[in-house]
Amino acid sequence: MLGNNLISLEYKFVFFVSIVLMSSGWAESIEYKNLERRNGLYYVESSKKLYTGYVTGQIEGKILKGKKEGLHYKYDQSGILINKANYNENILDGVQSEFFRDGGKLYIKNFKDGKLEGFYIDYYRTGQILSIRNYKNNKLDGIYLDFHVNGQLRNKKKFKDGKPEGEFLTYFEFELYNVMQLKSKKFYQDGRLSGQYIEYDEKGQTRGKGFYKEGKLEGEYLKYNKTGDLEEIRIYKNGILVND
Repeated sequence: MLGNNLISLEYKFVFFVSIVLMSSGWAESIEYKNLERRNGLYYVESSKKLYTGYVTGQIEGKILKGKKEGLHYKYDQSGILINKANYNENILDGVQSEFFRDGGKLYIKNFKDGKLEGFYIDYYRTGQILSIRNYKNNKLDGIYLDFHVNGQLRNKKKFKDGKPEGEFLTYFEFELYNVMQLKSKKFYQDGRLSGQYIEYDEKGQTRGKGFYKEGKLEGEYLKYNKTGDLEEIRIYKNGILVND
């Protein structure tokens, strides 16, 4: 019901925009399917004239001298809104949203001059957030969180200039209880695993402990049983098990 109301509001908004455009001198309109796209620009079909005016049909919005400008809406063949994006001189700039066909959000992200910049949130079909991340100049940068379908945190990590950096935490999913319990803890340096690596069971007991060097296991890996007693020692060199 909520999804249908949102879609209805989108239609009303598009109608309002159409009236504003027409009253502002944007009286010309054409169906999107009757435009031709050449080298990224939009022309009146079978002509050399760059189109200026309002576009209707499966894609709605305004085009100025062959370039998309402002908000554009995309619909599937049955008329359901599936994408909304903002353009500045034919380049994505601002918020872009994509939708499931029931009206729920699939993702929402932000662009600046055609590159991802700032927040990016995507969703499960249920409406639960799947992940929250941040971009800087089209590269992952900052905290990255992703979640189990029940809403519990799955991973917490950090990126710098597009590469994982620092602590990387993974959590168990509990079906009946809202509990946060670490499953593993590891560290990244310049995009590669580096330093101590620890695995836990669902009760928080350490079950494995090792060390990474330049992305590869190095030295002792200690394996523990359910009672916390040391069960096995494995030796790695340059990522290869040497004492099997």
